[in-house]
Amino acid sequence: MHNAQCTMHNSQCTIHNSQCTMNRRYLIILGVALATGAFGQRQANPRLCQMDEYLQKQENFTVSHFQHNGAGIYHSWRVYFTTDRYYLSALGREDMDLWRQYLAKCDSVDALCRQLLPSISDSMRIVFASASREASESSCQEYHKDDADTINYALKFHYDDGSYRETAYFNYKMGQDIIGHETTPTDSLIFIYGPRIRADYFHTYTERRGIPWQDMKPLDIAAFTALIQPTLESARQLKGAKAYPVYWRHDAEYKDSLRGGLISENWRDTDHAGLTTGTHYLIPAQYEKEGKALYLKLDALAHDYVNSHPEQEYFYCYAAGYPNLYELHYIVTSNELGDSDDYYYLGYYRDLVGLHILSITTKGELWIPKNFQKMKRWVNGKITYLK
Repeated sequence: MHNAQCTMHNSQCTIHNSQCTMNRRYLIILGVALATGAFGQRQANPRLCQMDEYLQKQENFTVSHFQHNGAGIYHSWRVYFTTDRYYLSALGREDMDLWRQYLAKCDSVDALCRQLLPSISDSMRIVFASASREASESSCQEYHKDDADTINYALKFHYDDGSYRETAYFNYKMGQDIIGHETTPTDSLIFIYGPRIRADYFHTYTERRGIPWQDMKPLDIAAFTALIQPTLESARQLKGAKAYPVYWRHDAEYKDSLRGGLISENWRDTDHAGLTTGTHYLIPAQYEKEGKALYLKLDALAHDYVNSHPEQEYFYCYAAGYPNLYELHYIVTSNELGDSDDYYYLGYYRDLVGLHILSITTKGELWIPKNFQKMKRWVNGKITYLK
């Protein structure tokens, strides 16, 4: 394909020698949503919101939705259409079998993306062009030469004072060598190199809550845990599944209590004492299908709960599918800036043994120790292991 230039003029996006087509199913879904007002009073572009929800239903992409209820309800959608990076230090550099499996997964995802991303790019082109009619700023750039393609779309929506209330981006690259690495305090982030496809989509917006700040309340831990308890207990019906009581205590003078764990040591500015209790559930690795279904059920319950209680402070995160090995994710946590002395955490973690789900409450400073899945008790560095 020879050079092409794409320009956007608030309402229209055109590309030389390229079709702006969208699969019929998505057009029907988008039309119904806009006609019926499916987005209620959301203060975000409905076309972009529909794209968020459409992508979440696709099984081939890595979709996450972050929602924080504080001064307002802040939403952040992130979609990675490709698998091109991994935290090597968490995996262990010596474990080459798992590394080869990961590379094979990258190859299979890359092949799938080569089939799906052309139609996705067409869909994005139409949605971004349509949404640009209401945008404060918009841009659309495309470059095509031989077998190398680059696409960058961007939208920004301002409040009256000029600050951003909503942003959206779509970036796509194909046929270019991607080589690089980044060293962080805890991990070496390696980008898989070679002529792969890379594409991602980001959408953020703030939803005005309409509730005075002084009327906000902390997450109702008792009500939320009562809601999810039957689902958590159902996991124990699987053969080999277990539930362990959690008891982790670190005193203020125990400085290492916030270091070396799964939560980064610089996540907190100061060291505080804390007592964490609750339950650690284990779903054996052979029940991967059931473990994924359990996570999706917990996510659905959490999503319904937080959206039914706009007066409560929380952090909510949806991440499609199973996590990568040795990665910790949360579904819901309470807001540490709230008035409550208790901090609640519902999260999940996957290793070679299986899926670990934590439903825990901390009085004081939340901390999750490294290798928590092997511990019965942790008190100021003294560990009692599970049998």
